[in-house]
Amino acid sequence: MSELAARLAAHQRQEIAALERSVAIYRGLADKYERKLADAKQLYETEMISNNDTADSNEA
Repeated sequence: MSELAARLAAHQRQEIAALERSVAIYRGLADKYERKLADAKQLYETEMISNNDTADSNEA
């Protein structure tokens, strides 16, 4: 393998490693925000049920 080809291969390995790290970071962030979204939806649904129960008891 020529020196140029070896340098190119080394650069490509570094680029792949950097992309793999980026993917791992963004996957972690996506997981974090998906959990936050699920928590927010659950809180919203709980509040809506609570508000409906309060409205029903006020009507009674």
